[in-house]
Amino acid sequence: PAGGEAVVAGPRQTVLVVGVNTITDLFLRAVAEYAPPTFKVAGVLASNPKQRGRTLQQHRILGAPEDVADILRTLEVHGILIDRIVVTTPFAQLPAAAQEALLEIEQTLSIGLDLFAERLYLPDAGCRRPPPAPHLPAPDPESEPVTFRMSELEPLARRGYWRRKRVFDLAVAGLFIVLTLPLLLLIALIVALDVGLPTVFWQERPGTRGRPFRLYKFRTMRAAHDQRGTRLADEARVSAIGRFLRRTRLDELPQVYNILWGEMSLVGPRPLLSKDNASVYGARLLVRPGLTGWAQINGGREISGADKAALDVWYLRNASLWLDLTILMRTAAMMVTGDRTRCEIVRRAWADLAGSNLIESGHATAAALAARHARPGGPGGLPLAA
Repeated sequence: PAGGEAVVAGPRQTVLVVGVNTITDLFLRAVAEYAPPTFKVAGVLASNPKQRGRTLQQHRILGAPEDVADILRTLEVHGILIDRIVVTTPFAQLPAAAQEALLEIEQTLSIGLDLFAERLYLPDAGCRRPPPAPHLPAPDPESEPVTFRMSELEPLARRGYWRRKRVFDLAVAGLFIVLTLPLLLLIALIVALDVGLPTVFWQERPGTRGRPFRLYKFRTMRAAHDQRGTRLADEARVSAIGRFLRRTRLDELPQVYNILWGEMSLVGPRPLLSKDNASVYGARLLVRPGLTGWAQINGGREISGADKAALDVWYLRNASLWLDLTILMRTAAMMVTGDRTRCEIVRRAWADLAGSNLIESGHATAAALAARHARPGGPGGLPLAA
């Protein structure tokens, strides 16, 4: 990563725009020029069917306003969660079906409805009620969040090793695709027979320095909603084949192409969904995300977000070719044996970071986390393992 770039951190907001008119153009131009990197427009909805599929200032027109519920569900499958719907057409001028659909979304989901045209106080704009306050997650009052010293970590993220590592990534990823192409085709065929087409889906994740990218996986779940629009429980959506692909991590294999495109590395912090990547842990975004990583082989899905961040920052500080090879070998073993939480390694990571003066705030919380993992059996009675 370039030395002068800043990590995209802080509260994110993703909006959906309803309407195609001069106000829409004004709003999108203002977003492009003045909005912070954490503000994103997911797309535009237009009543005119001839406009669908086109783009407006590089934002795709996704469908009609009356289909907003289906569009939100599709975006959610791809990891894009909408915080606010900005309506640039006077509400009274929308079709009745669109008005009803938007009001139902506002009443049933935690998505604010921002009547932007009304807020401009234009004539004949209809009702000018203020939009509801945006939905914000409740803070956790029980612990002080742990943050890391970015001034100390930035030079580590600019080491020459990361450039040499890119050459290693390209060579291994290219060889891997050549050797495993029959396996990739076989998995794609099995997925097509099991859950249908398409066999691969994508989710938007924050990558290097918070820049979003599309992460690809083999599908392991059927559609999120039935034909009536009712959301299905995850247990009802995952097949036995899907559970096997997840347990063995074979569903992650399409990310080899993310590595070739330069969006990911073989080893690094795993890219999380934006909602799971707390802004206080922005340090883990300083380098390319990885297909596997130090946090994955020492706890994976079983450890907290704070522990994952500590392991990822510890990796950032200690990254080397030998450590990367160790992680890759242990990942291969984990695909056979399953996840394993190594509490002693988590404790050592916290202790190392505190001793290296890399923790900026939350020292008491960090000490408590390290002490928790140092107790016999670790959290939840898990055995200690080096």
